[in-house]
Amino acid sequence: MKEETENIQKPPNGGAESGRTGNGKSRESGDTGLSVRAFLAKHGEVRGTEREKNNSAQSVPEKGATVSGSRSERPVPEKGATVSVGRSEQSVPEKGATVSVGRSERPVPEKGVTVSGGRSAQSVPEKGATVSVGRSAQPVPEKGAAEDEVNSVPSAQLDDGVTVNGGGTVALKYEKSENKQKTIVISKKAIVTAVLIVLTLIVGSYVLTFILPRGEYQRVLGDGGNMSIVPNSYAENPNLDGIQWWQVLLSPLMILLPTTDGFMTVYLIIFLLLVIGAIFTVLDESGILVYLIKMLARKFSKKKYAIIFAFSFAFMFLGSSVGMLEELIPLVPIVVLLCYAMGWDALVGLGISVLAAAFGFAVGVINPFTVGVAQQIGNLPMFSAIEWRLLSFVISYGLLVGFIFPYAKKVDKNPQKSAVFALDKERKRDFNFEIDDFVREKSKDRAIKWLAGWLSSVIIAAIVAVFWHPLANYIMYLCVVVYIAGGIGSAVILGIRGKSLLKLLGKGALTLAPAAIMICIAGGVRYIITEGDIMDTILYKIVTLAGGLNPYGALLLIYAVIFIFEIFIQSGSAKAFLIMPVIFDLCTLMSVNPQAAVLAYTFADGFANMLLPTNPGLLLILGLTTVSYPKWIKWSGPLQLTLLASTVGILCLMQFAA
Repeated sequence: MKEETENIQKPPNGGAESGRTGNGKSRESGDTGLSVRAFLAKHGEVRGTEREKNNSAQSVPEKGATVSGSRSERPVPEKGATVSVGRSEQSVPEKGATVSVGRSERPVPEKGVTVSGGRSAQSVPEKGATVSVGRSAQPVPEKGAAEDEVNSVPSAQLDDGVTVNGGGTVALKYEKSENKQKTIVISKKAIVTAVLIVLTLIVGSYVLTFILPRGEYQRVLGDGGNMSIVPNSYAENPNLDGIQWWQVLLSPLMILLPTTDGFMTVYLIIFLLLVIGAIFTVLDESGILVYLIKMLARKFSKKKYAIIFAFSFAFMFLGSSVGMLEELIPLVPIVVLLCYAMGWDALVGLGISVLAAAFGFAVGVINPFTVGVAQQIGNLPMFSAIEWRLLSFVISYGLLVGFIFPYAKKVDKNPQKSAVFALDKERKRDFNFEIDDFVREKSKDRAIKWLAGWLSSVIIAAIVAVFWHPLANYIMYLCVVVYIAGGIGSAVILGIRGKSLLKLLGKGALTLAPAAIMICIAGGVRYIITEGDIMDTILYKIVTLAGGLNPYGALLLIYAVIFIFEIFIQSGSAKAFLIMPVIFDLCTLMSVNPQAAVLAYTFADGFANMLLPTNPGLLLILGLTTVSYPKWIKWSGPLQLTLLASTVGILCLMQFAA
């Protein structure tokens, strides 16, 4: 019998293998294809030609047993014995010996060793693995198994989703994974805590509608179709409708009505949220996210603390340049898992990602949504007084890394010192962060390159927006497109497509549905204050307190006003159009530097994002980690209070220099 020597490959640690096809491209595989003669020569001496001529079941013989061929009976040779093949006699080779195949000599392979055979590269299957012969798929038989059992399996699907064809080719095909490593997981405790806090604020807001008088400022239509307050036009008006009790109960739904201010922003955030859940569920199923984390962990294993400095700067830049905050939410779980792999905790991951982005958003070096809009309302040159915001950026960055770096070292040295040790320990059980056995896989490398290419377009857009400011208005829309195209494209590269892909997308979207409900509940606070006709009253009451203050006191009051209104209005630009006309009028009356007022506005708007529980973005981010809102405040509070004191000093210095 003439045998064909096939190509063999075995992965490290007996895990997933990487077979090679004739074109040299690697594919993710558990076992690859094998001709029936080759694997039977490995696992039992059954002649393929005899099986084709005889439909009766034959067992795979043990060594030394006699089997019948077409013309003769021959014992199964022992290793090293001489047998006849054609017209010559040849000895049965020992493992590692060299044999001739065609015109070349090749060593007899060990199990799992890769050799060349024909035009394809294939691994010798383990017992029980599935291979394809012709159009059917068959398991490798155990020794002594009846030959008809070879034909009993009609599927060519391997455990890791790789299909092996009789011709030696390997085709990626998706198979449902039992992987429990889920990057996007909603923390029920964090969500419940956040919802209880927001419900308390809703009740408090409704109570205020009975305490404060109804009143309103006159408004005029400004540039861009936005309504702005006319200074000194406030008047109480008890005839205003106010809000009914049933509107309070339905406030989470009422914010979705087209007649409610900012309803499109709510829809966009919810849609982005559902996209995040859908795409990350698909990427989890493909294994690419854990693969990416291990790859980064291995790359930074000898310089892991550089991650703190590099990531903090990158996220601060994105927040400071184009006002990215909610758009970065999908990256937070990845950063948190990377911190797990580095030996840190979820708080470090939150600190170098979302907290850094919020600090960058707060200093707003060239943030078009806060600084740009506010300076436009005050008729100030666009992005003027940038030197003060650059100084604020440097101070904020120094305080941030100066706070996180020693904490990360403490947790690295003694994990039990982590403020979320118990919760993180339970979360880490689902992941294997060992990088010693990490093996690069070309299919996943291609998928990561595809995903990284799309994500890099956001960075490019952020840089372009620095010079062409209108582009900043479309960054969130761009992020939605990037996450969809990058995520789905990566999944298709890894073999997830068709009905399997659609099913995973739907399942993932439902995963974050509770967070979407939470966002609607948080929006109810603003709805109650606005519809209750007391928002203008709150603004008027606070501004009138500035009557007996000096310019420094008035500047700090402006800081407080913006911070308080962040409870009701999360949008930076919407808050600017509503409040800044009154603030600039106050600056004229109290001799306050208008540039300092703009900086106070950006500080308060940015820092409040990471402190107030009415910010749906903060609640969502915490819900994706093991960190509850109380633990977040306890951990980040000292840093944020320190930064608050620093920014007050900067504002006073700016006012003094005016």
